Order: sequence, then structure tokens, then C-alpha cells
Amino acid sequence: MAAKLKLSEVRGDVMIGAAGGFKGTPHALNMTDAGWAPYCPTKAKSAFSSWGPAHEQKPEIELCIKCSALVETGPVEIVEKAVTIPGLGRDVKVKTAVAVPLEFPETPTETGTTNTEEKEATMAAKTMDKAAQEKAEQEIRAGIERVVTLIAEGKDDSAKELMEELNKDRAKITGTGAAGVKAKLRADQEKAVEAAAANRPAPKAEVVNPETQNWEDVEGAREKIDAAAKSIGAALSANMKFSKLSREVADAKMGLAVTFTDKNGNPDIGFTSDALKNAFRKMTADALAEAGIPDNFEGNKTLAKFLKAVQNRHAAARRDFVLSLDDKPELAALFTRAKEAHPDKPVSEAVFEYHKVSRGQTKEEIEEADWNKERAAELAAAEKKELASGEGEGSGEGEGEGTPATEPTYVDILKLATAAVKATTKFKTAKFSVLKDEEREEMEKQAKALEDAAKEIRKALIG
Repeated sequence: MAAKLKLSEVRGDVMIGAAGGFKGTPHALNMTDAGWAPYCPTKAKSAFSSWGPAHEQKPEIELCIKCSALVETGPVEIVEKAVTIPGLGRDVKVKTAVAVPLEFPETPTETGTTNTEEKEATMAAKTMDKAAQEKAEQEIRAGIERVVTLIAEGKDDSAKELMEELNKDRAKITGTGAAGVKAKLRADQEKAVEAAAANRPAPKAEVVNPETQNWEDVEGAREKIDAAAKSIGAALSANMKFSKLSREVADAKMGLAVTFTDKNGNPDIGFTSDALKNAFRKMTADALAEAGIPDNFEGNKTLAKFLKAVQNRHAAARRDFVLSLDDKPELAALFTRAKEAHPDKPVSEAVFEYHKVSRGQTKEEIEEADWNKERAAELAAAEKKELASGEGEGSGEGEGEGTPATEPTYVDILKLATAAVKATTKFKTAKFSVLKDEEREEMEKQAKALEDAAKEIRKALIG
């Protein structure tokens, strides 16, 4: 079935109009003795009126489907002609644009034939038979398929260029039924292009890696690294205890890490980005240089011990940093996603939850553990000395109450303190889930009393 032609495809000099003014279906019109009549056999109650030639109408308007199969197509030339308008006492001549079908010149040709003969011969050569029309149609449909492929691949500019070529090829189709063939091809092309555009997958968003790529690009990173390296280098030179120095280094690393971003665009407090790891290496290397330690010091057991001590402090430094966010709004502002995920919680709690930060040991717990280690070492040394000298044996005899032969030695007190601390630790780690409620309450009371006593003993010893 033939499709409707658009007025842009109708030969420009063909008159267009409708029955009932401008509201009716557009038809191609011929002037007859009875007035304007459509090309097609359509009958109407109202008389047909002309809107003017096709080239003056809106090109997207579609012609009556029956007229589309009958109307002339082809190129025209728009020329200006003088038109005489009868007036009162005189004629008025005005210029107007007129569409004139392209004609051959009325002059003899070089072959000696007349212009009419050459026109007829040329038109006959240009007029397609059925086979030629079908071949042209197949080539155009193959082009339409290629247009669909280009659109699917997102190559819109190439698709546009190809469609322009197809439009030119379609206009070249001539012969019987050419108008219907061209109209059908145009409609199929428009439908295919529309479907291809609708089914085309959405373009993939450009993937932007939010992770910091180079520590040197981080504002303030170099200054922080230099300051930390000088501080660590001075501490290494002064032989500061690793227990204190390692915590200072861990804190410095946290202060640097918050200015970097991980693969999700969050502050890199998990120390995951390569850029941050490179910054840490730079900090360590500069600190060694500051302390005058050779480059090959990495193989030294002392340095390995120091780096291990720093690593052991990471969790505590991270935990204390997160806790400090409640009092540091300028740093808290960096954790926007954590706050959005937990808007009803304090910033520190939101960061603990969102970033899965381990709360680990408290600062006090770490200090207590360090104190226990130091006291244990001191106790072992004191016991060894006591055994070697034979001190610490009591004297006196008899049963019942009485006073000890000698006052408790430092070793005795240290043993009591150590035993109290160890007992406190056991209480903290005991599985109370098997106890009844009243038993658990009593155990908690005893644990609290023992912990308080241990603290008092420790204060007495080191105070």
C-alpha cells in the first residue's frame, strides 16, 4: 500500500488545497471548468479551494494518500515573474515567486536533434522500469539498515550523513508508481530511525576514579610529611621509646590520611589507596634521613620492630581520630556520606558505622597493657635478683595471729599488683553468659572492686 507523500516531495508547482478551507485533508488540485478538483476521485460536500502551490506550504504536511499515488514529483526552479493585476484605470505589475518544472532549452543541440527530441530521449532514459525501481529500493533499504546500526552504535553524525544520501537516492526513483515507492521508503526510513533511537541503550557514564592518584597532588600533604618526618627523625635520634613514638607516628598518619580519598571518594582512613601508601613511605624515608640512618636500615631488626609497633597502633589512632570528630567540625565535614547514612547519630558514631571502624582498645587500655608489660619485666628481674641474694624469706615461729617477720618487699607488692591486674583482665574476658542474673551482678561488683584496687596499687607504685 502506498504511503502519504509530504508536500516537500510534491513537485513545487502543483496546487494544494482542501474542501472546506484550511481544515480539510490536503489534496493535489487541478483547475477544471467547474473549479478546483482533486487528483483523486474524492467527493466532498463543500467546494475545493486552493491554498497555493506546494512549494509555498509547510513541507511536513502530508498529502492525501490517493493523491500521493497520482501527483507529480520532481525538481522545480523558483523564478520571479511579473504578474499583471487589473486596477482602476491602469494595470499594476508585481513580481512573485513561481515554481517552474525544469525544462530543456528550446535550442538546437550539437547532435542536430531538436530540444523536444532530446528531452524525450533523456526522459525516457531516466524513467525507470519495474526492475530498476526494485533494485533502487533494495539499495535504499540496505542503507536504512546501516543507518539503524549507526544509531545503535551512537554514531549519529555518520547516520545523518547516510540518511541525506538515501534521501537523494530516493528522489531519483522515476517511472510508473514512483511516487508510491518513494513515499513508502520515506515512511519506512522514518519508522526505522525512530525505533532505533528509542531502543538505543543509554550511553555509559564516564567512569571517574575518585581515589587519590598522586600524593603530591594533595594540598598540604608535602607540608604534613615534612613536619612528621622531622618530628619522627628527632625522636629516632633521641632513642625515644617505641611505645610512645609509634603512637605519635600513627597519629601523624591519620592526620595525613583524612586528606586523601579512597576508591569510593571517602576520606581514606582505612589506608587503602596507593597514593597514601606512597606518602607513608616518603614519610618514613625522610624520617630516616632526618635521623641520619642509612638507607639500608630497612633490613635492620630495630627498624622492623619500630614499623611493627606503628602498625599495631593504627587501630587505636584511627579509633581516637574518629572520636575526636565530634569536636572538630572542619574534619567532620569531610564525612558527608557517613552523615547522610546516619543523620540521627553523632558524627563519630556515624563514621564508626559507615566506615566499619573498629573501636579496639581505648587509650587507657593500651597504657595499662604497656604498664603490665613493663611491670612484668621488672618483676622477673626483681625475682631473679631476690633468688640470687636469698632475700625475702620470713622469720619467726608459732601459730595463730601475729605480725610478719619482715615488712613486705617491693617484689611482694609488685606481685600483688600484677596478680590484681591479671585477675581484672580475666574478669573482663570471662564468659558470663552461663551465669544467672544475680551471679552475674555479683561478679561484676567484684570485678569493679578489683579493678579499682589494681588502679590504686598502680598509682602507689608509680606515683
